[in-house]
Amino acid sequence: MEYKYLSSIPRPLLNDFVNNRVIPFVGAGFSKNADIPAGFSMPDWNEIGKLVAAEITGYDYDNNAIDALSYYEDLYSRTKLVEFLMKELHFGKIQPGSTYKAFCELFTGIICTTNFDSLLEDEMILLHRPVSVIVTKDRLTVGNEDESKIIKLHGDFNHPDKMVITENDYDMYIQRNPIFATYIANLFITNTMLLIGYSFDDNDFRGIWQIISAC
Repeated sequence: MEYKYLSSIPRPLLNDFVNNRVIPFVGAGFSKNADIPAGFSMPDWNEIGKLVAAEITGYDYDNNAIDALSYYEDLYSRTKLVEFLMKELHFGKIQPGSTYKAFCELFTGIICTTNFDSLLEDEMILLHRPVSVIVTKDRLTVGNEDESKIIKLHGDFNHPDKMVITENDYDMYIQRNPIFATYIANLFITNTMLLIGYSFDDNDFRGIWQIISAC
């Protein structure tokens, strides 16, 4: 079999792959690879910001999705914000596509994500692979060695009380999740994080980096 892209991967990253020291870190951009019903599109983090800004009369969007989401919550409530995200991210209507299958066949250890959907664990189940979904510190020590571990730093729609969406959520993250934040920081220190579906300009990513730096 010819691996035509192998030569384009930096050698230090290849070495980390061989030594099982690469942890994928999956962001909103990766969800665009889902199977999406006709007539729908999957927004990335900045597009979510634009969509929520359009719901706020007189609000000028300045490419800061977290600010727009925070303002929406202040105006209409946390419940309405979560409902808005469920609608715009097509919760319950999208399915993992072929890219998810390839990804889950390649990565079978720890996977980190800030996405609220369940596409990664859905694909693991379709592949008949044992998987543990970790949203709280209580789940960190639960599971078997042969399980894939999907760590959801920002919670998900099945745990709306753990979702990290607004500026206050980011500001209070370490205080509310000290053990969880320390665990994630340790992963960053001891492994190579492979960012997938992120831009370095994402406010979401910058918020994560501030949390890691603070630890």
